[in-house]
Amino acid sequence: ALSSEIHSAPKARKGVKLIDSRVSTGVSSNIEEDPYQVSFKVDNAYYCGGVLISEKDVITPAHCTYGVSPSQVVLRAGSSFLDDGIIIPVADVVTHPGYNEPAFDKDVGFITTAEPVVFSKFIKPIALPSRDRPLTGEVFVTGWGRRRGDVADIPSRVMKTMAYMYDDMRCKIAYPTLMTRNKACSSNFNLGDDNNCQRDTEGAAIQDGMVVGLVTFTGVCGHESSPSVFADLAAPEIRDFISDHLGL
Repeated sequence: ALSSEIHSAPKARKGVKLIDSRVSTGVSSNIEEDPYQVSFKVDNAYYCGGVLISEKDVITPAHCTYGVSPSQVVLRAGSSFLDDGIIIPVADVVTHPGYNEPAFDKDVGFITTAEPVVFSKFIKPIALPSRDRPLTGEVFVTGWGRRRGDVADIPSRVMKTMAYMYDDMRCKIAYPTLMTRNKACSSNFNLGDDNNCQRDTEGAAIQDGMVVGLVTFTGVCGHESSPSVFADLAAPEIRDFISDHLGL
């Protein structure tokens, strides 16, 4: 069953700090290091992170945009802290039309700003990968971690950690019915700054100056066979959606 597939964590290779030798745990980052990182709040109920990829477009997991309208969103940029930075008016919220078909698939959406964002050393876009670029090796993961649940569990400032991407075979062994070409999986990590795995459901994978993946969910601490899962932004079905949205 899918529920049993996602409740089982592989060995992380190296990270900022290790928990039980398996889980890479986040440390506080700085918005000057990650000026593409933004946050948004929906109906005062939960936070998600996103990544600025143009002067008007933020890419974020579809599980953060699904069923959300622009009037519900408060988007912030330019600060390391969740409740700081400038508020940017939102014009549109878009979810991949094939999201969650099959389960957790095509987990990509957009928030479009009402006006072009003014760039600064605190607010800058990041590049996207080319179509079909392999998602391998080590990645930085940036974000705030939690999407739902107790807001007190969300780190107050942007966090960064590392993860190691696994090959397709290892991912398919872990999740035989879950994995598709649109997903990739990695060693486990925790964007929080304590010793508790948070079941992170937001964050971005950064590699070679590009945003290459978006966190769908992380695995469970202390288990060997449940990797963390990302939406692969170079996968054809996802890349086509991105190109259509951006008019490329």
